[in-house]
Amino acid sequence: MAEAGLLEARAHADSRDGQRVLCRVLAVVGAAYMARPGFFDRAAQVGEEQHAIAVALGDPYEMLRWLSFHAGIHGDLPAAQEAVRASSRIGNPSMRSWALFGLGILLTRSDPMRARALLEESAHLAMDVGNRDAAAYANEFLANVLDTVGEHLNAARIRLTSAQQAFASGDRAYAYVHLFGVAENLDDVGDREAAILLGAWVMRQVVAAGWDAASLDRDDVTVEVSAHTGEFASFVRSELERLEPQVADMSDDDALALARDHLRREDLLVGIESDAAEQDTGKGFRT
Repeated sequence: MAEAGLLEARAHADSRDGQRVLCRVLAVVGAAYMARPGFFDRAAQVGEEQHAIAVALGDPYEMLRWLSFHAGIHGDLPAAQEAVRASSRIGNPSMRSWALFGLGILLTRSDPMRARALLEESAHLAMDVGNRDAAAYANEFLANVLDTVGEHLNAARIRLTSAQQAFASGDRAYAYVHLFGVAENLDDVGDREAAILLGAWVMRQVVAAGWDAASLDRDDVTVEVSAHTGEFASFVRSELERLEPQVADMSDDDALALARDHLRREDLLVGIESDAAEQDTGKGFRT
């Protein structure tokens, strides 16, 4: 379908407006290929054609669109930085959101705190203009960054909100990925039984839908800093039979409630531990 749309756009690219339409179709097709494993070379070819047309048009907006794509597919940090600068000049909030998103992803490992700030700004900009897709992507990677700096509860809150939104929009596959991330975060903070129960429910739903449960593992961006990611998924698989009676009758709302209740419980525990620490610290100053 993507290639058919591309052929149609090429057939009408004999004017400046037609070239601009083709450039935008190339951007969409390139992004689609970039998201599919095994299609890197085709995505790169589409990007080269997009670049050539953007240069010929001399259109700063199309050049910015290409820069963001090029930075993402090739991991080109200077291109990502230039995309952010260009987005400031152009002043389009959605494109600036994407540019900040692209730079944030590339800085995740080398400068996670900077990546966090960029992704937070990207999500806020996207939400301000009602661009839900851009906001969802930014929040997804923001949660990954929070994992890298050990803020697992904050990551879980973002994922839970994303899961709720995905269920509401009918995107169940996306909801399952986020909820499994919440389960991993609960495991990160030591709430293993709830983590495994939630993870088992998600995995059961995924298998029942005929999808690949391996897709539930966290994004590659966090694998290096989350050594137990694969271990958690493997452990959940080994517990599916034992937990079947508990998860068989659980609904979407039950799973969301389980996640929500245990996140609240962890928040309370953190509060209690913080109060205790403050009291212990204060004892040394009493007279």
